[in-house]
Amino acid sequence: MSTVIFMNVSGGGHVIATYGLLKELVARGNEVHYFEDGRFKNEIEALGGIFHPMPHPDTFDLKLIGDPFHHELDLSVAMLWCTKHFLPDLLPRVKALKPDYIVHDSLCLWGKIIAEKLNIPGICSVHPPAFNLKAAFASPRMWKDGPKLIKNWQKIKGQYKKLKSEVEETYQLKRIKFFDTFTSTQDLIICHLPEDLQPFRKCFDKRFQFVGSVHSRPLKDESQFDLKILKPGLIYVGFGTICDPGTQFFKNCVATLKKIDRQAIVILSNSTSKADIGAVPDNIILWSLKDDGMAPQMQILPHASLFIMNGGTGGSREACWFGVPMLAIPTTFETECVALQMQKTGAGLVLDKSCSPEAIGSAIHTLLSKPKYADRSSFIGEQCRESGGAQRAADLISDHLKSLT
Repeated sequence: MSTVIFMNVSGGGHVIATYGLLKELVARGNEVHYFEDGRFKNEIEALGGIFHPMPHPDTFDLKLIGDPFHHELDLSVAMLWCTKHFLPDLLPRVKALKPDYIVHDSLCLWGKIIAEKLNIPGICSVHPPAFNLKAAFASPRMWKDGPKLIKNWQKIKGQYKKLKSEVEETYQLKRIKFFDTFTSTQDLIICHLPEDLQPFRKCFDKRFQFVGSVHSRPLKDESQFDLKILKPGLIYVGFGTICDPGTQFFKNCVATLKKIDRQAIVILSNSTSKADIGAVPDNIILWSLKDDGMAPQMQILPHASLFIMNGGTGGSREACWFGVPMLAIPTTFETECVALQMQKTGAGLVLDKSCSPEAIGSAIHTLLSKPKYADRSSFIGEQCRESGGAQRAADLISDHLKSLT
């Protein structure tokens, strides 16, 4: 039996992606300690993990940059800041547990450093699409936004260098590589995507293993959503808790759905209230994240004939699991990369968030009238299952550890 540490960021998609592996490692007799935010405590313990609270970032004076956070270069500053403030608390707590290895999220630079300082193996878990220097140069978006990124880098490079030096000197580390601040690579990297959904797949070597796992949460979603109202072939609109296409998009989307003779479930992001949308016909069910809480996406998708979403990793993988074609409206660099890859594979289409009701209607008609999109989504879903999921991930870890002895 091994003592295993899990380190993650407090994003729902990142944590949920590891639940299958957590459960599998516990089933194989391992003692698994999971360091996370308190809202995941019940689920982690339901899977057999031992929960440990993370230090809470609200207790620190976090001042990143003047501009809004873009999830690109700014991410390097954010992860260094977290590392600086988390390590004094986490390093002694983890050391006391005497772990055999650590599984950490690709954003957890602190997990990579703890593995190095304790001289134990580190396994990287990747929820978003895998990313490296080769993929960056292969991305048209990076070339297109190059001038903007350079300008933004000038604003944050001073803070980046200061934080980097502080962490390196405090923990006597070798030079922290820029890409490691938000990829935290190891000799084994577990990617929770099937290969078809990974952008620029040829840019990644054998360290990157695509296990394509999808797993339901261990407890019922704490949601008041009435699943009995769902009708077959519905259109589901949902963007999760972070990505938000804005009120105007939801207005345009609802204007289109009013004209379609199908049930539509529209999950409004935090920027938009039901009052912003106004009265809707009986075929549309409005649900507000802000007022109504989370909606049970994994229970809704099996009833759906179309998923209108952000193109994110979790949503794309879950849609394919149930063979649901997608209309993606990307809101970040990450979601754009996955959305374009999804469109390239033939499992859906991509529109800009400023798209008109007419454009939305045309895309919906195309996706619903041509079975090839659903067929392709189903094919990727089968690839998810055949990629091995949590069992293969656990086997890969076991083989990797044996290779180190």
